[in-house]
Amino acid sequence: MSSETSLASSSTTGPSGTISQTISPDGIYPGPGGRYLYGSDTNGPTPTYSSSEGYYYEGNGPSSIYGFYAGEMGVFQQKDGCPNVVNYYSLGDANAASYDSTRIMAMGASEYYFMAGPGISNSAGGDAAWGTAQANWVLGHLVGPNDNNIIWIDIEQTGGYSNGWHSNGSSCGKPQGGTILYGHAQDRATFNAFYNTIAAAGYTVGVYSNPGAWQTDFGTGSYGSIPNTLEWTSESSFAANPAPTLGSWCGSGGCAEFFGGQSAGGAHAVAWQWSEEGGDFDITYWGSPQ
Repeated sequence: MSSETSLASSSTTGPSGTISQTISPDGIYPGPGGRYLYGSDTNGPTPTYSSSEGYYYEGNGPSSIYGFYAGEMGVFQQKDGCPNVVNYYSLGDANAASYDSTRIMAMGASEYYFMAGPGISNSAGGDAAWGTAQANWVLGHLVGPNDNNIIWIDIEQTGGYSNGWHSNGSSCGKPQGGTILYGHAQDRATFNAFYNTIAAAGYTVGVYSNPGAWQTDFGTGSYGSIPNTLEWTSESSFAANPAPTLGSWCGSGGCAEFFGGQSAGGAHAVAWQWSEEGGDFDITYWGSPQ
């Protein structure tokens, strides 16, 4: 894939009042129906604006043009007396992604929610009731901007915490041990209720996870199959530099692996967090339609 910039003759005014060239309809890195760009999330580097070039850069080298931000707007600890953790969302980073997305076919800004499984549903009720309760909380706490009406669900097992997926846990997600009381069917019922509530409100639902966590939580059968859902996968053991080449899902240490029956070549595989080295670094592919 070419890395040459294709510029149109028209211009646009940057955030500091500077005049910069507008990208042509073919985009910066033309691909088969889409564009590859760098991005970040709440834990990512702060993008910088180049007044001479009229672009935001993600902070990973001179060619790391920025076009994706996903901000954390809440976590499941909002429920049942856990610590009040909310709105890590960076409006500045979101505005930067939104600015470039108006000129480049990019994903732009969106929001994500760290979701809990049925193993810690407590007073909200189990399975579907717990998924609906979390979705309603999210809809009441949206931050914005959200260029493509996407709400990402962060589903993982992290830091010794089960997060209630395919396991029993306390209201704050700490594993209790013993017999697993919640299985793949209950996990999927919780997921489906969240998904359906968000979709009914007019948003597109995407999932952030990784192959290992997804298989543990939902299995390899029908409960784990999400072939038509936007995916953002995490394999963050690679170094931030060198970054994966724009136009590729592969870095110096390997390639992105998606989950739920999808592969890197699928139409709904749209983002990869490849590193957590000094911050979260992402690469995205955004086409139309997905």
